[in-house]
Amino acid sequence: MFDHLTTAVLIARGRQLRTLIDESESELKHIEETLRSRALAMPHEPLAQGNREGRRARLRDTDEEVTVLFESDILKASFAIDSPVAHSLLPLLTKGQISNLFRCKTTYERSVKDGHKFRLQCAELLAPDLAALVIDKLKDRDRNGIVKSKSVIEWKAA
Repeated sequence: MFDHLTTAVLIARGRQLRTLIDESESELKHIEETLRSRALAMPHEPLAQGNREGRRARLRDTDEEVTVLFESDILKASFAIDSPVAHSLLPLLTKGQISNLFRCKTTYERSVKDGHKFRLQCAELLAPDLAALVIDKLKDRDRNGIVKSKSVIEWKAA
């Protein structure tokens, strides 16, 4: 397809495309930030998967629509032994539960890295109310106490 073009032409076109992509990615980033902000300010519906945390907001305007997913809240992967998280979480658990859920070095690290698998492990090992409380204590929060979560804009139409 491009064999007939000179190397100089290919390099020039590659640079043009790279510039266009970079500018477009920057613009898209700003658009997505604005859409996330608008989605946060509207009612959400829970995700269909009952075993996954998360919610969605559908933004609509005239004939345009996009879904913004707020996926599972981000859990702390580790916390210091003397941190506020440790002081509020560890008294809730027995030593056996702590050793099954965390490895202790100078910090406590989740024994299971994947957040969803860790939630399942908590559900297996702990009573439902205690599992929910442990997960809540591990939710990563910003300086205002708002839970951090990953969000995804679903650009492909359903």
